[in-house]
Amino acid sequence: MLEHQASGGSGYDWTVALLSGWFVGGLFLDGWAHRHVPELESFFTPWHVVFYTGFLAVAGFLMAMLMRNHAKGYPWQHAMPPGYELAVLGVLIFMVGGVGDMIWHELFGVESNVEALLSPTHLLLAAGMTLIISGPSRAGWRR
Repeated sequence: MLEHQASGGSGYDWTVALLSGWFVGGLFLDGWAHRHVPELESFFTPWHVVFYTGFLAVAGFLMAMLMRNHAKGYPWQHAMPPGYELAVLGVLIFMVGGVGDMIWHELFGVESNVEALLSPTHLLLAAGMTLIISGPSRAGWRR
């Protein structure tokens, strides 16, 4: 079993950064829709599709690299490049928040204004997203 940390590099960072751009772009698109489409009362919208597929793209890349590196012999705690360990935690937090957000919206409807920023599920989504998209910055800092 390999004992050192899996390596990343600038190509890895750029891939995560570009996929994170899709993810963040979906967030802004969804925010625009909540502000400009007053009849929006469902979790299942085209804007959420962009947002959540952005998440799936970056999360899929991170998890594929985690699994690939583990299969190469890296122990789980060293299977991510330095700086990306918290991104894996972010994926898990975001997944919990996403499922919770779907349930929240279906039970309580769609929030607006400050309520949208402070709902428990949106706070989980924000925490998870922050950990994910800050991975390239943490990796660069560590290098």
